[in-house]
Amino acid sequence: MIALFTVLVSVVSAMSTYKLAQYSSFNAIRASSTLTILAYGVAVVAHVDAAYWSLVFFGASFVGMSTPQKFGYTSMAVSGACFGCLYLLIAPFINGIGGALGSSAFLAVCVSHVGILLRERNTKRSV
Repeated sequence: MIALFTVLVSVVSAMSTYKLAQYSSFNAIRASSTLTILAYGVAVVAHVDAAYWSLVFFGASFVGMSTPQKFGYTSMAVSGACFGCLYLLIAPFINGIGGALGSSAFLAVCVSHVGILLRERNTKRSV
């Protein structure tokens, strides 16, 4: 159940950061930090493990910092889900919080981008 919620929180974080960063008064860093602080507050009020859930939210917000010129909402949702899965797999093996978060976010965005490139390549071939 924790794994499912980790993926769901990751998708929500990536999508909300991506959307908020598109407003003129925000940029990717402000969107990530603002939403992570709000997520931490929600976790505290909900009496859940605020440290764990804020880390997951913060890490997935790295994914949401991707440029709108390369990623749309669908690819952002896929990247967020990839982050959640990769974080669950990678975090136990990497010492330090930053390494697991950054590595998981990087790999999630790479996987999604490769998928986009392969889809474009196959679309061009079939036309």
